[in-house]
Amino acid sequence: MIGVRLEGGLGNQLFQYAAARSLAIRHATEIMIDRSALNNKSKSITAREYELSVFNCPIVTSSRDSFPFSRLAKHFGWLFGLLTSWTAFVEKEQQYDANFLAAPDNSYLIGYWQSYRYFEAIKETIRNDFTPKNSLSPKSLAIKKIIDLSSPSVAIHVRRGDYVSLPSAIHFHGALSTDYYHQAIDMMIKQFSDATYFVFSDDIDWCKGNLGLENKVNYVDHNGSTDAWQDLILMSACKHHIIANSSFSWWGAWLGGQNGQLSNQLVIYPKNWFKGGVINERDRFPLNWQGI
Repeated sequence: MIGVRLEGGLGNQLFQYAAARSLAIRHATEIMIDRSALNNKSKSITAREYELSVFNCPIVTSSRDSFPFSRLAKHFGWLFGLLTSWTAFVEKEQQYDANFLAAPDNSYLIGYWQSYRYFEAIKETIRNDFTPKNSLSPKSLAIKKIIDLSSPSVAIHVRRGDYVSLPSAIHFHGALSTDYYHQAIDMMIKQFSDATYFVFSDDIDWCKGNLGLENKVNYVDHNGSTDAWQDLILMSACKHHIIANSSFSWWGAWLGGQNGQLSNQLVIYPKNWFKGGVINERDRFPLNWQGI
């Protein structure tokens, strides 16, 4: 069995599941999810819910007793291992860990695991796991039809919300500048002058006032937080992507482009993923994506 602690929103949970799935397949075993960290009521972090239940992910249901002493695992892994049947495997840095696949069976994973390299070898399995159990809503289906009829379609994700209102998120990530979006849109226009744009955001008014898009643009904001998966599916239906510094739109792009098989898919990402931080771009982004 591979245990994995879930933290963060849908995008983070997808990364954590995908890494655990890769390790579980290696050991010919199953995945058990620890949701306890999602119940944090602190005002200093964004409130989160368990969001993987909408997908066809093979997960063993856990109980309160499945992960005893889990609070010890991150900083007192040796003690956690003595008290339980689990072995704590903690992410050390925000980059790919080459030792990951050497983690033993009964590992309890703690981290964000935000590199496609953890699951590159099983990418088709991951794509299948992340198909939704239910159909899109009528409104989402209508948008999906427009996307399918657009040639080409470009998804733009603008995340503001907690990135401009929550101090911890502002300090760690921060909202992207208009300059990033203008440069990215200019790149798209140069390559695809007849593109239709689909803007996904929690602040559509800001987008209308700052992105500079006037023609062939559709604004998508009808899905609430409980239906975030529908925005993810709609993003993935688009052919090209301008993503935010957000794991959510990372997944929209990775799952997009007709299951990622289009060689001419253009995905633009911000190099300043963290505010003032440095990341290993080649670990986080597929080689054919372009950073600015």
